Amino acid sequence: RGHEAETLVGLFDGQSLSSGGSRVAKYLHEKFKHVFSEELDKIKTGETAVDALRRTYLGLNKDLATVAMQAISEREHPGTAIVHRGSVSGPELGDDDMNSGSVATVMYLHGMDLFMSNVGDAQALLIQSEGGHRVITRKHDPAETLERQRIREAGGYVSRQGKLNDQLDVSRAFGYVSLTPCVIAAPHVVQVTLKESDEMILMASRELWDYLTPDFAVDVARSERGDLMRAAQKLRDLAIAFGATGKIMVMMIGVTDLRRRERA
Repeated sequence: RGHEAETLVGLFDGQSLSSGGSRVAKYLHEKFKHVFSEELDKIKTGETAVDALRRTYLGLNKDLATVAMQAISEREHPGTAIVHRGSVSGPELGDDDMNSGSVATVMYLHGMDLFMSNVGDAQALLIQSEGGHRVITRKHDPAETLERQRIREAGGYVSRQGKLNDQLDVSRAFGYVSLTPCVIAAPHVVQVTLKESDEMILMASRELWDYLTPDFAVDVARSERGDLMRAAQKLRDLAIAFGATGKIMVMMIGVTDLRRRERA
């Protein structure tokens, strides 16, 4: 928004379709920053960026559902659907998009206050200079007790393989309109005040975590802390060497110099 003290970084991992990439992920990539900026401007007394992030997730998912429903209505009743998109614009959704979606992990940094939000299984670690780390996202697993209970109450089930309605590996995500309301986009949000010892943030899609443990990933990242691009590439390459064959996204964000910038 033109504010030097603010940074927004988003990782959107969409389900790849036979027709190409994920239009849902592309929609989120294009829209998230604009909707979030509007929500930050509307924050009321007593609210924080946590509230703005939650409203952004829910609002964008509602917009996706609206676009999908309009596409279905138009297809079933050509020429009769009332298309009122308003602020809803984005990719044209085809049949296969109705059953697709995207997980998301979004980081908002304001001064020394870090707000980390996510739905799904793209995880983030806060890495300390002495080698410690903290997982600052929540993996939304359908088999987790509270999520399983919520899914059942919404009329769904979790299969023996741990999948929601035997179809989906995550219990929270954007899209997947056909699985609503079992799948929701209410995010996990955590606020952390960064300390002198906080060194970097590692964000990565599930494919990385399926092959690297957090402790190992931290060791690799810190061994290349002088060049974070090289650190991200090394993590990606190691996951591939250990057997990863799907798409991988790895982001490294250095936060060591934030304290110096605050003092300046």
